[in-house]
Amino acid sequence: ARYRELLSRTDQGFCVLEILYDADGRPADYCFLEANSAFERHTGLVDPVGKRARELVPNLEAHWVEAYARVAEEGTPLRFEQGSDAMGRWFAVEAMRVGDERGRQVALLFTDISERRRAESALRASEEQVRAVLESISDAFFALDRSWRFTYVNRQAEQLLDKQRDELLGAVIWSSYPGLHGSAFERAYRQAMDSG
Repeated sequence: ARYRELLSRTDQGFCVLEILYDADGRPADYCFLEANSAFERHTGLVDPVGKRARELVPNLEAHWVEAYARVAEEGTPLRFEQGSDAMGRWFAVEAMRVGDERGRQVALLFTDISERRRAESALRASEEQVRAVLESISDAFFALDRSWRFTYVNRQAEQLLDKQRDELLGAVIWSSYPGLHGSAFERAYRQAMDSG
Protein backbone atom coordinates (compact mmCIF):
# COMPACT_ATOMS: atom_id res chain seq x y z
CA ALA A 1 0.00 0.00 0.00
CA ARG A 2 2.89 2.37 0.83
CA TYR A 3 4.57 1.55 -2.48
CA ARG A 4 1.36 2.28 -4.43
CA GLU A 5 0.80 5.56 -2.59
CA LEU A 6 4.37 6.68 -3.28
CA LEU A 7 4.05 5.87 -6.99
CA SER A 8 0.66 7.55 -7.24
CA ARG A 9 2.19 10.78 -5.87
CA THR A 10 5.33 10.86 -8.01
CA ASP A 11 5.49 13.34 -10.86
CA GLN A 12 7.06 10.71 -13.11
CA GLY A 13 4.97 8.37 -15.17
CA PHE A 14 4.85 4.86 -13.74
CA CYS A 15 3.44 1.62 -15.07
CA VAL A 16 3.81 -2.13 -14.84
CA LEU A 17 3.55 -4.04 -18.07
CA GLU A 18 3.63 -7.67 -19.15
CA ILE A 19 5.44 -8.77 -22.30
CA LEU A 20 3.27 -10.64 -24.83
CA TYR A 21 4.82 -13.14 -27.24
CA ASP A 22 3.79 -14.31 -30.69
CA ALA A 23 3.31 -17.96 -31.73
CA ASP A 24 7.05 -18.27 -32.45
CA GLY A 25 7.98 -17.10 -28.95
CA ARG A 26 9.15 -13.64 -30.05
CA PRO A 27 8.16 -10.55 -28.05
CA ALA A 28 5.38 -8.86 -30.02
CA ASP A 29 3.57 -6.44 -27.68
CA TYR A 30 2.96 -5.65 -24.04
CA CYS A 31 -0.10 -5.15 -21.87
CA PHE A 32 -0.39 -2.48 -19.18
CA LEU A 33 -1.20 -3.99 -15.79
CA GLU A 34 -1.17 -0.78 -13.76
CA ALA A 35 -0.38 2.90 -14.21
CA ASN A 36 -0.23 5.99 -12.01
CA SER A 37 -2.07 9.27 -12.60
CA ALA A 38 1.03 10.90 -14.19
CA PHE A 39 1.08 8.22 -16.91
CA GLU A 40 -1.45 10.02 -19.11
CA ARG A 41 0.29 13.40 -18.75
CA HIS A 42 3.62 11.96 -19.88
CA THR A 43 2.31 9.73 -22.69
CA GLY A 44 -1.00 11.22 -23.82
CA LEU A 45 -2.50 7.71 -23.51
CA VAL A 46 -5.80 7.47 -21.66
CA ASP A 47 -6.90 4.52 -19.47
CA PRO A 48 -4.06 2.16 -20.41
CA VAL A 49 -4.68 -0.55 -17.79
CA GLY A 50 -5.76 -3.80 -19.40
CA LYS A 51 -4.86 -2.58 -22.90
CA ARG A 52 -2.04 -3.58 -25.22
CA ALA A 53 0.55 -1.00 -26.29
CA ARG A 54 -0.18 -1.59 -29.99
CA GLU A 55 -3.89 -1.18 -29.30
CA LEU A 56 -3.18 2.31 -27.94
CA VAL A 57 -0.39 3.11 -30.44
CA PRO A 58 -0.88 0.89 -33.52
CA ASN A 59 2.41 1.84 -35.21
CA LEU A 60 4.52 1.69 -32.03
CA GLU A 61 8.17 1.09 -32.87
CA ALA A 62 9.51 -2.42 -32.24
CA HIS A 63 12.47 -1.17 -30.19
CA TRP A 64 10.16 -0.47 -27.22
CA VAL A 65 8.91 -4.06 -27.09
CA GLU A 66 12.41 -5.47 -27.64
CA ALA A 67 14.00 -3.34 -24.89
CA TYR A 68 11.37 -4.22 -22.30
CA ALA A 69 11.47 -7.91 -23.27
CA ARG A 70 15.24 -7.94 -22.62
CA VAL A 71 14.67 -6.46 -19.17
CA ALA A 72 11.95 -9.04 -18.40
CA GLU A 73 14.03 -11.98 -19.66
CA GLU A 74 17.48 -11.01 -18.38
CA GLY A 75 16.51 -9.10 -15.23
CA THR A 76 19.02 -6.35 -15.92
CA PRO A 77 17.61 -2.87 -15.28
CA LEU A 78 17.83 -0.45 -18.17
CA ARG A 79 18.02 3.34 -18.25
CA PHE A 80 17.82 5.19 -21.57
CA GLU A 81 16.44 8.14 -23.52
CA GLN A 82 14.50 7.32 -26.67
CA GLY A 83 12.13 9.03 -29.07
CA SER A 84 8.92 7.62 -30.46
CA ASP A 85 7.80 8.96 -33.83
CA ALA A 86 4.51 7.11 -33.37
CA MET A 87 3.82 9.01 -30.15
CA GLY A 88 5.55 12.25 -31.16
CA ARG A 89 7.48 12.32 -27.88
CA TRP A 90 10.86 11.64 -26.31
CA PHE A 91 11.17 9.79 -23.01
CA ALA A 92 13.75 9.25 -20.27
CA VAL A 93 13.01 5.71 -19.07
CA GLU A 94 14.08 3.47 -16.21
CA ALA A 95 12.93 -0.13 -16.67
CA MET A 96 13.29 -2.96 -14.15
CA ARG A 97 11.94 -6.47 -13.94
CA VAL A 98 9.17 -7.14 -11.44
CA GLY A 99 9.07 -10.64 -9.98
CA ASP A 100 10.88 -13.55 -11.63
CA GLU A 101 11.58 -14.14 -15.32
CA ARG A 102 8.52 -16.36 -15.79
CA GLY A 103 6.18 -13.44 -15.07
CA ARG A 104 7.66 -11.33 -17.90
CA GLN A 105 6.64 -8.17 -16.05
CA VAL A 106 8.51 -4.87 -16.18
CA ALA A 107 8.03 -1.70 -14.13
CA LEU A 108 8.77 1.63 -15.80
CA LEU A 109 9.47 5.05 -14.35
CA PHE A 110 9.58 7.61 -17.14
CA THR A 111 9.41 11.29 -18.00
CA ASP A 112 8.36 13.05 -21.19
CA ILE A 113 11.49 15.00 -22.19
CA SER A 114 10.18 16.23 -25.54
CA GLU A 115 10.42 19.93 -24.62
CA ARG A 116 14.02 19.51 -23.48
CA ARG A 117 14.92 17.65 -26.67
CA ARG A 118 13.27 20.35 -28.82
CA ALA A 119 15.18 23.05 -26.91
CA GLU A 120 18.46 21.14 -27.35
CA SER A 121 17.75 20.72 -31.06
CA ALA A 122 16.96 24.43 -31.45
CA LEU A 123 20.16 25.32 -29.57
CA ARG A 124 22.23 23.04 -31.83
CA ALA A 125 20.65 24.59 -34.93
CA SER A 126 21.38 28.07 -33.59
CA GLU A 127 25.01 27.13 -32.83
CA GLU A 128 25.39 25.71 -36.33
CA GLN A 129 24.08 28.97 -37.82
CA VAL A 130 26.55 31.00 -35.76
CA ARG A 131 29.41 28.71 -36.85
CA ALA A 132 28.35 29.04 -40.49
CA VAL A 133 28.41 32.84 -40.17
CA LEU A 134 31.80 32.82 -38.40
CA GLU A 135 33.25 30.55 -41.09
CA SER A 136 31.93 32.80 -43.88
CA ILE A 137 33.30 36.13 -42.61
CA SER A 138 36.58 37.44 -43.96
CA ASP A 139 37.90 38.34 -40.49
CA ALA A 140 39.85 36.03 -38.23
CA PHE A 141 37.78 35.02 -35.22
CA PHE A 142 38.61 32.92 -32.19
CA ALA A 143 37.09 32.53 -28.74
CA LEU A 144 38.74 31.82 -25.38
CA ASP A 145 37.15 30.59 -22.17
CA ARG A 146 37.98 32.00 -18.72
CA SER A 147 40.94 29.59 -18.48
CA TRP A 148 42.37 31.17 -21.65
CA ARG A 149 41.76 28.03 -23.68
CA PHE A 150 40.71 28.23 -27.31
CA THR A 151 37.06 27.17 -27.65
CA TYR A 152 36.54 28.23 -31.27
CA VAL A 153 38.79 29.09 -34.20
CA ASN A 154 37.51 29.94 -37.69
CA ARG A 155 39.39 29.23 -40.94
CA GLN A 156 40.71 32.77 -41.20
CA ALA A 157 42.08 32.60 -37.63
CA GLU A 158 43.87 29.35 -38.52
CA GLN A 159 45.68 31.24 -41.30
CA LEU A 160 46.41 34.26 -39.12
CA LEU A 161 47.65 32.15 -36.19
CA ASP A 162 49.47 29.75 -38.55
CA LYS A 163 48.14 26.65 -36.75
CA GLN A 164 45.41 24.12 -37.41
CA ARG A 165 42.29 24.50 -35.27
CA ASP A 166 42.79 20.94 -33.94
CA GLU A 167 46.12 22.10 -32.49
CA LEU A 168 44.53 25.17 -30.94
CA LEU A 169 41.20 23.95 -29.55
CA GLY A 170 41.62 23.31 -25.83
CA ALA A 171 45.13 24.80 -25.78
CA VAL A 172 45.96 27.75 -23.51
CA ILE A 173 46.75 30.79 -25.64
CA TRP A 174 49.82 31.71 -23.56
CA SER A 175 51.32 28.25 -24.13
CA SER A 176 50.71 28.44 -27.86
CA TYR A 177 51.82 32.08 -28.16
CA PRO A 178 54.05 32.99 -25.18
CA GLY A 179 55.00 36.30 -26.83
CA LEU A 180 51.49 37.60 -26.15
CA HIS A 181 52.04 37.62 -22.38
CA GLY A 182 52.08 41.22 -21.17
CA SER A 183 51.04 42.56 -24.58
CA ALA A 184 48.31 45.08 -25.37
CA PHE A 185 46.28 42.10 -26.62
CA GLU A 186 46.43 40.42 -23.20
CA ARG A 187 45.46 43.65 -21.41
CA ALA A 188 42.51 44.22 -23.76
CA TYR A 189 41.36 40.62 -23.45
CA ARG A 190 41.63 40.64 -19.65
CA GLN A 191 39.62 43.87 -19.54
CA ALA A 192 36.95 42.31 -21.77
CA MET A 193 36.88 39.18 -19.57
CA ASP A 194 36.55 41.26 -16.39
CA SER A 195 33.70 43.34 -17.80
CA GLY A 196 31.81 40.23 -19.04
